[in-house]
Amino acid sequence: MDKSHKQAVTTYPVAIKGGQGRVHVIPYGTWHRREEPLKCPQCETVFILTDGFPKEKVLEYLAKHHRDHEDHPDMP
Repeated sequence: MDKSHKQAVTTYPVAIKGGQGRVHVIPYGTWHRREEPLKCPQCETVFILTDGFPKEKVLEYLAKHHRDHEDHPDMP
């Protein structure tokens, strides 16, 4: 990765937009070993959710973006 990118360190579950290079994720420790892809029901955007991230909240968040004609951010 030759371009600068955002870095986030957390012990909480996360969700990031799949296929983009602006956020670099490195699995650390024993937290969040399992990941699950979640495709937006209204477009082709895919988010990667770590174990424990509330899927229902992400779906509500994605629907709000479409209602408000906004782009999905890198991290909800």
